[in-house]
Amino acid sequence: MSKPFCLNCNRIRLTADGKLRYCLFAIQEDDVKGPMRAGASDEEIAALVRRNVAAKWEGHEINSAHFVPPPRPMYSIGG
Repeated sequence: MSKPFCLNCNRIRLTADGKLRYCLFAIQEDDVKGPMRAGASDEEIAALVRRNVAAKWEGHEINSAHFVPPPRPMYSIGG
């Protein structure tokens, strides 16, 4: 990636298996499918989404020595 755009990114991703990611390079995911199937209210799901977005990094540092690759590559999350 030659020009990072993290600070302007407003995307979140819902994976094919029901996990919410604030970045394709996120190393943690929040389960959305489980709470939905358990009957979570719209407010509970909205709070989960807000928590996930609030955890968004300032940048993934893909071009630095600090970069930590995500446990699942993009092809396994539907990215």
